[in-house]
Amino acid sequence: MLQFALRATGPQRIKERRGVSSAERMARLRQRQNAEGLSTITLVVPTEAVAAFRRQAEQARRAMRGAREAPMRESLPESDAGKTALVAKWAAISGLKLNPHDMKLGEILARTIAHEIVLAGWPVGHVLGNEGELMVRYGISRSVLREALRILEAWTVIGVRRGVGGGAVVAAIDPDRAMYAIGLHVEYFRGTLADVEAVRRPLELLALDRVCSATSGKARLELDQQAQAERRLSAPVRASDLQAFHVLLARLSGNPVLGLYLQGALRLSRFHSRFPELRSTVSGVVETVIEAHGRIAQAVVEGDPVRAHREMSAYLSIDPDLRV
Repeated sequence: MLQFALRATGPQRIKERRGVSSAERMARLRQRQNAEGLSTITLVVPTEAVAAFRRQAEQARRAMRGAREAPMRESLPESDAGKTALVAKWAAISGLKLNPHDMKLGEILARTIAHEIVLAGWPVGHVLGNEGELMVRYGISRSVLREALRILEAWTVIGVRRGVGGGAVVAAIDPDRAMYAIGLHVEYFRGTLADVEAVRRPLELLALDRVCSATSGKARLELDQQAQAERRLSAPVRASDLQAFHVLLARLSGNPVLGLYLQGALRLSRFHSRFPELRSTVSGVVETVIEAHGRIAQAVVEGDPVRAHREMSAYLSIDPDLRV
């Protein structure tokens, strides 16, 4: 293991401690290094770079301290009292209560960290710490920590930043990835396009009603601008380009639960629909969608919720293979 000693190129006098000669101090340093298995390399760097090098050295020392403690924890069986004690310790930090016998330690840790992030207000970009720091914080081995981090990455809760100053970083949630996972579950249970449409219709109408009743005209204006932007799309027009109108409607509803469920239904609808293959073989398919969106948006902007509801109902009555 290497320990770096920094010496600046600028003028710098080494002041000796009172009563201790330079030779004595060097002898003590060598003795301590031999005992700890350290070596010293002297780097000659510009004065202005010294602070950066010292920060890097401190980060390395923290990581090594965690790594030295890790082997003692590697042998901790998940079934013994140590697991229960760890979970109790994490519950005191996060407030999350989990049964240590229901799941593996890595998954419990992943849920604990995710809950801490929620309680902190989901600070996107915040660095939770490097491996060494997190191992010390949670009292676990490297293998358990890495399992937890893999789970959190799969949930899109964190990302892992490599290099100096890196570590686990709080990520911005990607609803599309979450919806993809839900879509796989729907496929497993043999869900059909008819099943999706039965759920999508009431969600669309509820979101539209909420936008129509909004006291601010900003939401209605955004919907109209989206409909106008569709008219400027150039071929080939993708299903996701046209579904942006409905995704915006979901967001403007102001209800995050309604918005998320509607986005999920939209993604499933896009997955099951034959629109991508029929748009080029059936004349006027794309134009029909754009015109319908325009009529819905116009009714919303003009403050006519009854007409907006009627236009949306008519749109949702079109063959789902010929719309988005």
